[in-house]
Formats: sequence, C-alpha cells, structure tokens
Amino acid sequence: MTADIALVLGASASGKSRLIRRVLEIAHAGGVLRDVRCAQRFTTRATRVAESLPGENEFLESEEFRRRVSCGEIDIDWSRQVTADRANWYGFSLGPQLDLPGLVLLSANNYLDWEANPLLSELRVEGRLVVVRVYAARETREARLRERRPLSPTTSSTRGFRTSRVSCSQVPTISSPMTRNSSTVRLGSS
Repeated sequence: MTADIALVLGASASGKSRLIRRVLEIAHAGGVLRDVRCAQRFTTRATRVAESLPGENEFLESEEFRRRVSCGEIDIDWSRQVTADRANWYGFSLGPQLDLPGLVLLSANNYLDWEANPLLSELRVEGRLVVVRVYAARETREARLRERRPLSPTTSSTRGFRTSRVSCSQVPTISSPMTRNSSTVRLGSS
C-alpha cells in the first residue's frame, strides 16, 4: 500500500493550515479518515509569534536548506522572493512518506509550481495526487495577517500581497484531464 498526497495550495492567510488542522482533527478523532498525516515542511523564513500549525515547519539556515536539497533529503523545493535581495525557501521530504499507507497532507503557498516538479508530476500521473486550492477574500487575508504579525504604523496594510488579474470566480475548479485531481475551497472570514 502506498500513500496518496493532498497538496493544499493558497496565498498567505487563505486558510490552508485551518483546513489541514480540521482534517487532522477528524482523522485523529477516529473519524472516517485513517492514517492521515501532515508532511514536515522545511523553510528558511523567520519564525512567527504564533505559528498556524505548531510543529509544521522545521526552520533552517539557507546553507543547511541548500545542503539538504543537494543531497536529496528535500525532494520538493521552491522559493518566494521577499525583497530584491532575499528569498524564503520552502521544501518537503516526501520520499520516505510515499511507501507508507494513508494520506499525506502538504501545505504550500502559491509560489510552488507543482506542475513543474518531477515528483509531484509523477504522482499526478499515477493518480496519487489531489491538489486543493484554498481562497479567501482579500479583507479576510489582511485581517488574518494583522493577527499573525501586527503591522507597524509605517507599514502598508497590503504588504506581502501579490496582485493578480484573475479573480477567484475565473479560476476553474476542474479544467482538463491533466487537472482532474484539483479542487477549489473558498473559506470565509470564520
């Protein structure tokens, strides 16, 4: 038996961790889901005052992150450019999880180009990958970001947001056989 993968994608503060936390609560309460686990994520970003899912991230220095990628310990990696001279790196060590039964949950921001990753592409072709896109209104995300890391009086309230010309209503839930394992979840302000 091998693991299936649920990749939960969304912008910062869209509700990815909230969704994953709820799925894990149901699974661990003896619900219909069994053998559900959250994959360890590695990152070079700074820690937050309150992490969404405690223990979700292992924080690494950039050099250690690069070392783990080069030796194959991290097999899915991507970056988010924070400033002109600084990027935050993220990654998963998925390989060891694939031979175990159950469902592995991955939480990633929109900067992960999952279709270009060889391992994720292979899992999609095998029918073992489902991609769940999580959306939340801009106002909801702004409020959550303020709760997560209060902004200083001199900081713009839209700091950290990427603008897009595609509205949520224009994003297809299922658009082709190549993306048939894709779902869209829209979370409100709760």
